[in-house]
Amino acid sequence: MCNTRDMKIYGEWYVQDESAGKKAYRSPIEAESYEGIPSTYIETAEFDCLRDGAVLYAGRLSESGIAVEIRNTKGTVHGYDMMLKSSIVKEQIENRIRFLGRAFLRE
Repeated sequence: MCNTRDMKIYGEWYVQDESAGKKAYRSPIEAESYEGIPSTYIETAEFDCLRDGAVLYAGRLSESGIAVEIRNTKGTVHGYDMMLKSSIVKEQIENRIRFLGRAFLRE
């Protein structure tokens, strides 16, 4: 569904001029600062080419003092949550709802 080769192509489409300094728009892990970012929910799929970057991003946010909730789903691929009847998907939807509930009650 999505692989490293695809991501390179998508990145070239999204930021056509790297010298314009917009790499952080393509990938937030490349931002110079995480100041002002609210508490963050990150969900990864075990067999997704974006997984490692998401884990690294979560770590950097946490190191910057941002509250991060990261959920690593096992046995899943990019786009796994299209399978709405899956027990994994149902569980993650509940996690998302709880996180949003806490975030809105705090704000």
